[in-house]
Amino acid sequence: MAIEILSEEIKMDKHLNLFYTYKTNHIEDNVTRSFIITLNNMEPVHLRLFVKEIILSKLNAINNDQYTLDLFKPSDFEFDLQVTNSTDFDEKFDDKNGAIVGITYSGNQNIDFSKNIDLGGARPDALFADKENELCIIFESKLSDSLYQQQIKRHYNAFFDTNKSKLENVFVEISWTEIAIFFEKILKISRNNKETYFIKEFIDYLESLRLISDFIEFKTSDFTNKIYHNLNKFISFMSKELKDDFSFSEYNNSQMLFFDDIPHENLWIDIENNVLTCTIVCGSGKKWRSFQLYNFISNNRSLFNKILFDLNSDIPNDLIISLTANSLFRLSRFRTEFLANIRGEFSFPVKFDDFCDTFIDKTLNAYQQVDKSTINNNFTKEIKENSAHLDSQNLFPKWEDANSFLQYCYCNIIISIPKTKLLKNRVELLNYFKEILPPIKKAMVSLTNSL
Repeated sequence: MAIEILSEEIKMDKHLNLFYTYKTNHIEDNVTRSFIITLNNMEPVHLRLFVKEIILSKLNAINNDQYTLDLFKPSDFEFDLQVTNSTDFDEKFDDKNGAIVGITYSGNQNIDFSKNIDLGGARPDALFADKENELCIIFESKLSDSLYQQQIKRHYNAFFDTNKSKLENVFVEISWTEIAIFFEKILKISRNNKETYFIKEFIDYLESLRLISDFIEFKTSDFTNKIYHNLNKFISFMSKELKDDFSFSEYNNSQMLFFDDIPHENLWIDIENNVLTCTIVCGSGKKWRSFQLYNFISNNRSLFNKILFDLNSDIPNDLIISLTANSLFRLSRFRTEFLANIRGEFSFPVKFDDFCDTFIDKTLNAYQQVDKSTINNNFTKEIKENSAHLDSQNLFPKWEDANSFLQYCYCNIIISIPKTKLLKNRVELLNYFKEILPPIKKAMVSLTNSL
C-alpha cells in the first residue's frame, strides 16, 4: 500500500512529465514541438488515422472529398519545426496535396479572410509530410484563440499555388481537445509501448497547461489531489451529453446539477479519496423547504425509508448510501454559517433510524433563533470537526455583534462510487452514469412529490 501511495504522489509532480521543463514559458513553440514529437512516435497507421479523421474530414467537407489518404502505404514521413519559405518541395501545394491547420483552444475561431493585407515572410510552426500519399500539412498553433489572418495568409502565399487553390479551401481549425480525444482512442487500441508512453505524456502535458477544454478521463491523481478542474469538466460533459435523457439544466460550474423538472433539490458531485460522491441535497436553502422535510421524516418515516430502499435496490450493489444532516446558522443573507455532518455520517439501511432521530431532534434542528451559548453547547463536536471560524471569545458563529441565529438543518443522501468504477474512457463512463442516474433521479422525484 505504501508503495502504491508513493508512486501516485511521484506521478503528481508535473516536472516528471516528458514535455514539462523547469523555468520555461510553455509558449506555442514548446507545445508544438511536443505535439510533433508525439506524432513522430506514433505507429504509421495511427498517425494517418489522425490526419484522416481530425484534419482531412474537415477539409473534405469543404472540398467535396478531394483529399485521399491510403492508411497502409509504406511510411515515408517528414517532420519539421519553424519552417521557412525554402523547402524541399520544388512545387507549391494546392487543394489536393496541401493543407494549413490552425490549432487553437476552441478550434472554432472562424477567421475572416476577406480583408486585403500586406504580405511578408512566412514561418509556420511545423510541417508534416506524408510523401507516399503526396500530402503536406502546415501547422500554426496557438494556446488560445489568437490566430490572425495575416499570418495564415502569409503561409498560404508562401507555400501554395494561389492560381490552383483558394485559402478557404485549404485551411481548417482544430483544437487541442480534439487532438487529445483522438489520442485517447489510440491508447485503447495501441500495443506499442513507446507510442502509448508518448501519447499519455502529451495528454498529461496539455492537461497541465489547461489546454483541454473538454473532459477526457479521470486519473488517480484527480482523487488523491482533489482536482476540481477535471471534475467540473466531467460534470459539464455529462450534463451536455445526457441533457435530453435527464432534462439537465445548463451547468454553471458549481458542482451542482439541477433538473428542469425538479424545482427544489439538486445533485451535488464531489470527489474524496478514492470515491466520487453523487449527493441528493434535500431541504437546503429556504427554511420552509427544510421544514417540509422535517415534517416528512417526522410523520412518514416509513415512506422515506422506502424511497431510500428502492434507490439502494436499483443502483449497483457495490455503491454505498449514507445520510448526513447539515446545519445552517443564519443571521442574514450575507452572514450565514454552516456545519456539516451533525452527529456524523449515517450508513443506510443500518443507521437509518439514527439519522431520522437526529434530524428531528429539536436541540439539533430548532427552526428558531438560538443563542451562541446554546449553539456551542449543542454542536461542540461539529464545531471542532468543521474547523469553524470563532469569535474573540472562541464562540461560533464568528460574528462579534450578534448573539442569536436562526438554526435549521437540511439532508444529504450520499451515493459513493469507488474510484475503480470511474477510471474508464469517457464513453464507458457516460454509459455507466446512464445506469446509475435513473434511480437517483427517481428518488429525487419521489422526495419532491412527497414533501
